Amino acid sequence: MITKIHFTEVEVKFISEKNISKMIIYIFIIIMTTMIFLISYFYVKNTYEDFEIQMEKFVQDQYNDQKSALKKEINTIIDIINYNATKSDEDERELKADTVRLLNNIKFNRDKSNYIFVYQIMNMQGGDNFAKLLVNPNRPDLLGKPISTNYKDSNGKKFREAF
Repeated sequence: MITKIHFTEVEVKFISEKNISKMIIYIFIIIMTTMIFLISYFYVKNTYEDFEIQMEKFVQDQYNDQKSALKKEINTIIDIINYNATKSDEDERELKADTVRLLNNIKFNRDKSNYIFVYQIMNMQGGDNFAKLLVNPNRPDLLGKPISTNYKDSNGKKFREAF
């Protein structure tokens, strides 16, 4: 059994000399579109990876900057406490009162609300008389008063209990 291959008119028209230039143009457009798509894809992918690396580096730098700033602030507080501890002419109660007064006046960053707070813990388990607030520049109304771990901030979080 012999099979004959017949070209139909459509197939012949498609391969004719007349259509070769169109075919070349279509193939060129397809190849260029594919290349542009692939180049764009890899460019975006690499840019995204670079962004992630740079973002991680930025976050780490910010963390280190905050860490060093906090360390500097803590060292300032330690220096104040050590300075007050060297005063020999005052009794312990006066030294504590002077230290609390100095700590209440410290603000570390004028543009932000960075401050320290000091509690005198009365009950480690928490509750209504958890501690007495000794230092908090943002809440002078609570200085010397008992505070509760049940207090919630504006977001509903019991921040003192977490502390």
